[in-house]
Amino acid sequence: MTLKDRIFVCQNPACPYDQFSQDRDHNAGQNVLREALRLIGLMDQAVSGTGSDEDANLPADAG
Repeated sequence: MTLKDRIFVCQNPACPYDQFSQDRDHNAGQNVLREALRLIGLMDQAVSGTGSDEDANLPADAG
């Protein structure tokens, strides 16, 4: 895939990307980060039931 194929330029004047090209690799990276943060949030809630590790009252490791 060439760089030209990875750059998105919206043709709609009302589009916020009308003036700026959007690199699809950059956009994909943002999506991966957003999903990772969402999953971390889900893991946090699963541990404590409230979304906070501090409320879990888990015993400390003896190690």
